[in-house]
Amino acid sequence: MLEATCSRLRDQVSGYKLFKEQYEEVQDKQVKVLNDKVVGLDAELMGMALHLDEELYPCFFTTIVGQRWILGHGLRLVVIKCLQSPEYLAALGGAIGRAINKGVQDGLVVGIDHGKPGRGLTDVVAYNPFVEANYVSAMNALRVMDFPLLAQLASQKDASIANIMGLLHLEGLAAETPEANQLQPSLEQLMLPIYRSEDQVVIGETSLSFSLDVVHARV
Repeated sequence: MLEATCSRLRDQVSGYKLFKEQYEEVQDKQVKVLNDKVVGLDAELMGMALHLDEELYPCFFTTIVGQRWILGHGLRLVVIKCLQSPEYLAALGGAIGRAINKGVQDGLVVGIDHGKPGRGLTDVVAYNPFVEANYVSAMNALRVMDFPLLAQLASQKDASIANIMGLLHLEGLAAETPEANQLQPSLEQLMLPIYRSEDQVVIGETSLSFSLDVVHARV
């Protein structure tokens, strides 16, 4: 009987050892799978970090700087170039000429009304019955003036800030104004604000080129 009991105990111990070995083997496999997943996740996180440094941050900085430049310099350049465009100057000249003709015509009307009795406007050689209509037509043309520059800018809405600067480069009479040197588009005008970390207050500016150099050096 003792022999049988000892045999059963030996079988139980052997079974326990076998179960323990199998359990440890399964556990080791699970640990290896988990370690492999952690290593893969680390690699993906590193890839994301490099992507942020190489792609996202430069694009983010360039977008901020481009928007600030357009609001600070670009809008003024658009107005100047539109006002100096041949199309606008022609429409403005036509409107001014029609306004002068209308003034002369109004003077004739007043003169006739208060002049010699029995004399009418049809007796005056300079009288033109279409002056009023011509004036209204010229003013309407000036009011609905379609600037080609605006269409160009709309077609370049996804272009780089350098291409937009090229479109807004001052030429001709606009480039001869005293303010032209300061307003002329330049990559040196692309500045990025520097924020204080604790309260996000702007404490200065730095050039976009320097910011990109820092990012590339970090990568």
